Amino acid sequence: MNRVYFHTFGCKVNISEVEQLRDKALKKGLLCVDRLDDADIVIINSCAVTQNAEKKCRDFIKKIKRNYDKKVVVTGCFASVLDDESKQYVDLVVENAEKLQVLDKISLYFDLEYCSSFENMARVSGYDKTRAFLKIQDGCDSFCSYCIIPYLRGKPKSKRVDEVLEELDHLISRGFKEIVLVGIHIGKYGQDIGVDLKYLLERIIQRLSNGVRIRLSSLDVGEIDDELIDMVKNSNGKICNHFHISLQSGSDKILKAMNRNYCREDFIKICNRIKENIDDARIGSDVIVGFPGETDEDFEDTIDAIVNGGVDFLHVFSYSKREGTKAYNMSNHIPKKIKEQRAKRLREMGRTLKEEAERKMVGKIVSVLVESGGGGHTSNYHYVIIDGENVKRNELYKVEIMDRNKNGLVGVIVE
Repeated sequence: MNRVYFHTFGCKVNISEVEQLRDKALKKGLLCVDRLDDADIVIINSCAVTQNAEKKCRDFIKKIKRNYDKKVVVTGCFASVLDDESKQYVDLVVENAEKLQVLDKISLYFDLEYCSSFENMARVSGYDKTRAFLKIQDGCDSFCSYCIIPYLRGKPKSKRVDEVLEELDHLISRGFKEIVLVGIHIGKYGQDIGVDLKYLLERIIQRLSNGVRIRLSSLDVGEIDDELIDMVKNSNGKICNHFHISLQSGSDKILKAMNRNYCREDFIKICNRIKENIDDARIGSDVIVGFPGETDEDFEDTIDAIVNGGVDFLHVFSYSKREGTKAYNMSNHIPKKIKEQRAKRLREMGRTLKEEAERKMVGKIVSVLVESGGGGHTSNYHYVIIDGENVKRNELYKVEIMDRNKNGLVGVIVE
């Protein structure tokens, strides 16, 4: 028994953690396989951010045990709240806090056979990507009233700067040309070790050669200031001009009920500063519709904040009750039909914003990292299909944007 299949649910942090576990498994002499059918052990890195996320994990666990003769190991956030019914389908539960020790745990519970390094290298999976996720921190202490994550992940914990830089060097040596800094709340990086995110970025910029770029994952409004904006602006393309800023609501009343530490004007002002100072900066945002007590006026305030902030694309979520959170016991929950209507309207708005942002890119020359099929992403996270032959994967090309279609932008390589 030595063939391991990793299955991930949830956020980019979970993806990064599984890559770490995959590396550890290979070093231990285990075989990492791409197909569930080929595995002896299935390690599930689970998610519990919403009830729907839990349901997906629960259904997958049952499917594995009912349809396959595999050992099932569950770790991640859902492992901390695993119900009794699901436990009967699981051979080993590893709490989220011990996730990175899961391989040590399975060696105690299962009779493992280790292979030679040469055999192992021949079965390496998951290394055909062009973008890597580098986890720099875990945990959150914001305690937004709708969110269960602080209770499952604990207080913010930052990776030491030297460890981040060492992992960065390792990823670059493996050929990755875009590295995404991820965490449960990366804006809190360093608060427990006496530094901050900007200090880490300074160290990273000093280390990066041309042709490798860093992308930031989601930040809160108060974690972006003029110093960070200038850092991105003056990084010579080493930090992507793409910001993902959590809005959640454009209503000050709802933001207060959510326990968010900013107001709608703060969001609009920081978005405008980004657009004014960084060429072709692109802003995406998360929005929750149908939070308890959200009126039609509150929803219109959200639309107004999106428009006046110059947001370019949206991730829209309908609020769902999450037991264990403060919002769970709030009054004035919104009917499902109204939530669906508001979500539909925002998603339609998001498509329009995306199309408008794409049209503004036509005629511009951009850097595109090719991922597959002759297409890839710009620094500001537009998808571009390159019209030409011999376009090599994992190469950065200067591309002139000629047009746009339903799949994204279309461009040609410029010498």
